[in-house]
Amino acid sequence: MSRGFTLIELLIVTAITLILAAVVFSNYAGIREKKILDVEADKVVSIIREVMERSKSQAEGNQWGVHFENPVGEGADFYEIWNGASYPGSGTTTRYYLADYLGFQTP
Repeated sequence: MSRGFTLIELLIVTAITLILAAVVFSNYAGIREKKILDVEADKVVSIIREVMERSKSQAEGNQWGVHFENPVGEGADFYEIWNGASYPGSGTTTRYYLADYLGFQTP
């Protein structure tokens, strides 16, 4: 009686290992994307709260707001803080870009 593994046993173990690795990798990628989405959402909420406080206190004697932009075909969605009478004639103070695979949807 010989000691060792047959070729079929080695192939089965290799196949199981590859399947487990694929499942773990796909779950890791999903968790990573969710974490990035959560961080971006927290950042947007923080910016909106900051602008609300500026608007309430009429900081610098101006109105304040947040403008969300979803440029067609560019894929570089962004939002920016503005101050002045209205967005089109305002001064943009800061612009923030979303992560590459994230984007705003037009309602």
